[in-house]
Amino acid sequence: MRNTIFRSIKTEYKERYKRFEFYIFLCYLALLTISFFAVKSANMNTALESSSSKHLVLILFGIFLFFLTIILPERFLRRFIPVLFFLTVAALAFVLAAPKISGSRRWISLGFFNFQPSEYFKLAEILFLSEVLAVRNSKVYYLACLSIFFSAILIYKEPDLGTTLIVLSMWLVMTIACAKHERIWKGAVWGAILASPVAFFMIQDYQRDRILSIFSPQQNATGAAYNTIQSMRAIGSGGILGKGYMNGNMNLGNFVPEDHTDFIISVIGEEFGFRYMLDTFSVCSYFVQTIPRI
Repeated sequence: MRNTIFRSIKTEYKERYKRFEFYIFLCYLALLTISFFAVKSANMNTALESSSSKHLVLILFGIFLFFLTIILPERFLRRFIPVLFFLTVAALAFVLAAPKISGSRRWISLGFFNFQPSEYFKLAEILFLSEVLAVRNSKVYYLACLSIFFSAILIYKEPDLGTTLIVLSMWLVMTIACAKHERIWKGAVWGAILASPVAFFMIQDYQRDRILSIFSPQQNATGAAYNTIQSMRAIGSGGILGKGYMNGNMNLGNFVPEDHTDFIISVIGEEFGFRYMLDTFSVCSYFVQTIPRI
């Protein structure tokens, strides 16, 4: 019995090695390297300037988890997926009772860093819904949908409209891709289309302004579109080749708010140039296109 188990595990590892995409790992390392140096530059002359070592530790921890998922048997990983999913749902509920940070409840302070459950929920949702769709059990799928919709409500209450829409869009795309439950996803699409005019006037003013700023950023240049316009100016000032690492005036002068998070691409565009920004997008594109084929 023991020999049979070891033989099956050995066979599983051989199959994993054959399917392993080394270019995917190289893309992963490239994105980690780019992010480390870009965030390090973005944090210059700010209160976060000394956080590079913390960022490096988290990167190394991510690489460790990467190899851990390769080493662990697939059976164990699949059993752990529901646990991961419902732990993140519990964290989403818990964060609503946490103190506000920058006007919203999105983070749980763990002392050495702030944990944002909604970001980890995206990964948990992909894994959990993939497992549910592979089972092809309608009742299990319906329960999974209810869990995802409940989680989307929790995220919206933080409030975080952007992540809420991403979570719902991921559910929709994965449901369409599985070529089943056609009535559900078609009903969801039509329901969203019909409800969108009402929902637009029910959301908060700043959320409405952010949506409108997509279509007319110049009219909201000092409001909801300020970060976007400043980011575009930083990228434009970098030209094709950039100003050089840690030489970005817009970045070092803190003219782009949140350039170490949501607008990190402005740092890459200003300091490394439009060419390297396109290279970054190319690596991301290859990464996204190749993963589904594995």
